[in-house]
Amino acid sequence: MRTMTLSAALACLVFAAACHTAQAEEGRLSKDEVFTMLENMGYAVKKTTVENGYYITMTHQAGDLSLTYNVVMSKDGTKIWFQQTVISVTDENRARIPWPKLVSAQNTHTGTCMFQYAESARAVYLAIAVENRSVKPADIRQSVDNLGAAVVATRDLWEEKNWPVTNTVGMTQR
Repeated sequence: MRTMTLSAALACLVFAAACHTAQAEEGRLSKDEVFTMLENMGYAVKKTTVENGYYITMTHQAGDLSLTYNVVMSKDGTKIWFQQTVISVTDENRARIPWPKLVSAQNTHTGTCMFQYAESARAVYLAIAVENRSVKPADIRQSVDNLGAAVVATRDLWEEKNWPVTNTVGMTQR
């Protein structure tokens, strides 16, 4: 019995080491490594503690806009997402948001970036993903700059002052 328990424990250790090695071989960065890389690149980064760990935010200047990106790892660790909130969705503005224009802009104005809607956060993001494999600072900087350029390029779409107004009957007019 003792031999079986020892064998099982050794098998678990070998399996855990193999999993760690496989992740390292693929060149995936951990969330802590992403934070450190961004910090070393000169970005102002911040960790905000939440119930299940922390999330990362960073600031970036794009044109005359000072942006605050959320930096999020995909659940499987294969992607590093950079997200800029462009619309905070409220009950009052939901009907006025130019949803079709946001969708069509993805074909012409956003390059490799995309609009995302998160009901839980009641937010529309403009986001870009970086493949989390052998990531270099230059990859991160290019994606961060591309996201900033897309935010600036789509500004007329997400700035509320440019949306149609809603009359009292609920019809929109321009």
